[in-house]
Amino acid sequence: MSTVLMTVTDVTDAGLDDATAGLYVGSLLTTNQYQFPNDGRTMMHVKNAGASPCVVTFVNGGGMLGVRGHALATISVSVTNAKNFFIAKFAQNLYNDVNNLVNFTLSYITSVTVALLRV
Repeated sequence: MSTVLMTVTDVTDAGLDDATAGLYVGSLLTTNQYQFPNDGRTMMHVKNAGASPCVVTFVNGGGMLGVRGHALATISVSVTNAKNFFIAKFAQNLYNDVNNLVNFTLSYITSVTVALLRV
């Protein structure tokens, strides 16, 4: 399994054209673990144009601590086939690992693209 650091794009009050080169990342692999820096203002947009659901699993990287310091269980979001999902509110104390990165995997990648936005 390779670890791939993804880029987060800032959205300003001037707006952002979703056709911006590099905004959506495709050619993803189910065997990779992906990560992105998180300052608590990051939002993920998953476009699933494929025929099957894609489960986005946020991995407990060792730094994800929940209430009173107890380890937080892995969190999964199912992105229905032929749908677009926004996933947001990545609270730093719940999602970030010790390097302030959120780690995730994808269960299905055919016709799936991901964009990371900072609002």
